[in-house]
Amino acid sequence: MIGRALARIAGPKVLIGVVAAATIAIALLTWRLDSARDDASAATQRAEQYRAAHESTVQALVAEREEAQRRARLLAQTRDRADARADRIDGLQDALDDARAHGSQAYRDCLDVRLPGAIRERLRQYRSDPSAGDSDDATAGMDG
Repeated sequence: MIGRALARIAGPKVLIGVVAAATIAIALLTWRLDSARDDASAATQRAEQYRAAHESTVQALVAEREEAQRRARLLAQTRDRADARADRIDGLQDALDDARAHGSQAYRDCLDVRLPGAIRERLRQYRSDPSAGDSDDATAGMDG
């Protein structure tokens, strides 16, 4: 009905032009719709990738924080042991100073004597490896 009325008023050439323009417009809109769908799909994929990257970054951050806390605990334990050793060394140094100050003349003379190199080496070996003192090696401790 509208087509007949339009055909009488405008004529068949105009009607063909309108139909052609409408067809071209529909084709362009369809092409743009497909392009928009492709863009939306790509954006969704990028969003998923960003979410996955964010989650892995958060997990790595949590792991790094846990590692930092573990290292802080180890450092605190090491500092505590170092402080205890320093206190022990101070106590031993005070006891040694006291013994030197209040010791007999024979003790002071003994402190002034230097040990021979072979004995010092043997004592150093024993100090670093307690099993070194158990060997039956006849040449152990001798200067060569």
